[in-house]
Amino acid sequence: MQESDPKSRNKEMCQMLDYGFNLYENKVVYKKGDLVTQIDVYNSEIKTTGVYAKEDISYLVKKGEDQGPSYKIRILKNTAPFVSGEIVGQLDVMNEETVVFSSDLIVNENIAALTFVQKTVINIQRMFQ
Repeated sequence: MQESDPKSRNKEMCQMLDYGFNLYENKVVYKKGDLVTQIDVYNSEIKTTGVYAKEDISYLVKKGEDQGPSYKIRILKNTAPFVSGEIVGQLDVMNEETVVFSSDLIVNENIAALTFVQKTVINIQRMFQ
C-alpha cells in the first residue's frame, strides 16, 4: 500500500476488497421494522405489545460457516405510556461472551397510561374478587 502511483494503489485496494468480499458474507438477523419479541405492558389497558427492530440488524460470517453469533434482548422500559418509535429495549449481538454491537428496539404504537380513575376502579374490582 505504499505505492506512489495512484493506479497501483487502486489496484491493490481492489484486490484487498475482492479478497474480503470473497471470504465473508453478511447475514441478516432482523430487517428494519421486523417483529423481534412481545413484551408485557404495565400501567395500561393494553397488556402486550410488539417490539420491533429500529434498523437492519446483521453480522459478518465467514462463507461456509453457518454458526452465527448469539444475541440477547434487553428490555429497558415496559411501563406505559409509550409513543410510537420510542426505544424500549436493545438487542445485543454477542460473539461468545463479548457484545459485538447493540441495536435499538422500538414500539410501533402509542399506548396511553392508566388514569387515576382507571387505577382506582381496577383496585376496587380486585378487592371484591
